[in-house]
Amino acid sequence: MKRLLIASLLLCQSAWSETFIVEMKKTLSLDEINYGKSLGLKIELFDKTQTDYFKKTYRIETQNKDLISNTFSVVTLENVYRAQHFSLEPKKGSVFTRPDQLFNLQWGLQNQGQKTRKMINDINEEVIEGKPNVDIRWADAIKKIEIGMKKEPLVAVIDMGIDLNHPEIKSRLFKNTVECNEKGEIHDTDEDKDNNGFKGDCTGWNFAGRTMGEARRPIDDTGHGTHIAGIIAAESNSTGITGVSSKIKILPIKVTGAIDSSQDRKNIQPLTDRVAKGIIYATNMGADVINLSLGWPRSMDTKYLNEAIGFALSRNVIIVAAAGNNNNNANILPCAHYDVICVGAATLDGSLAAFSNFGGEVDVIAPGDEIISLIPTNIVPEQ
Repeated sequence: MKRLLIASLLLCQSAWSETFIVEMKKTLSLDEINYGKSLGLKIELFDKTQTDYFKKTYRIETQNKDLISNTFSVVTLENVYRAQHFSLEPKKGSVFTRPDQLFNLQWGLQNQGQKTRKMINDINEEVIEGKPNVDIRWADAIKKIEIGMKKEPLVAVIDMGIDLNHPEIKSRLFKNTVECNEKGEIHDTDEDKDNNGFKGDCTGWNFAGRTMGEARRPIDDTGHGTHIAGIIAAESNSTGITGVSSKIKILPIKVTGAIDSSQDRKNIQPLTDRVAKGIIYATNMGADVINLSLGWPRSMDTKYLNEAIGFALSRNVIIVAAAGNNNNNANILPCAHYDVICVGAATLDGSLAAFSNFGGEVDVIAPGDEIISLIPTNIVPEQ
């Protein structure tokens, strides 16, 4: 059976050993390194860059994590991550509730006993088989929900932008028609016809843009925002996937992306400013729901971020945020905000995903592991 190979960022786990990045209290002497090696630790300096952090940070491989902290004076000890391939298989005889080519792999909508296979190490693989009804009960409810809709809900995806020309999502993008040209497209203009402070915001806004031309075009340069938008609202047709509903409209709002990994990030506003402004913009544009598949620690929390969230909530906007991918019960914001719906991730057999955060701040667990969706058409997936 043909398998769909997908790259996923997963915790590096080996049957024999694990690798950790370890910050020590001080640079290790040669004798200390050799002593660690005599105990079976594979240890090397993480990088030769001579900063206060890197000159005392090491990459250590071991079968016994506790041996590291029992041997050295450790400040932080972190797991490493790598891109790991898995396969997602449909169950033989799967029902195509929708005609989309890959619908039988969309276990989050309709779990029909699909399987995933993940390589644990060079020899062994882990096989997880889906369980019926471990999904969002979409097949039973979507028709009734769509019939009951009084309008097309507007969901603001505050993320890394969206592929504005993707054939599976293009028709579902919100158009602020007064700011579009005669063809209904984004164009460069000095006019602000709706007087909202954003000249030419035909299809959302890019708060990470360096120029006005970029600001008017919230284009996805990483793949994440397009993936999220596809899960929500991809067109139901004979190709690709279907979203939860193709009656939903998507408002693209870009607040981060490749620029935050470049030197150009110093030329734009800080991330917290961008997120706050994105929330305010979404609210003023009439969003019914704001999706935030991102978060920040309490140390980055600010009054103006909370005020932006409060402003959206005061306008009856529903805010949904990811619980985070740290595999702990840390209070990640905005998920920890009392009035924000905080969503953790489940696997196709109903277990908590290995990466998902958990704890009292998490309101609901939903399908979130091995979820297929869209990628920008200019990005070639790994084979």
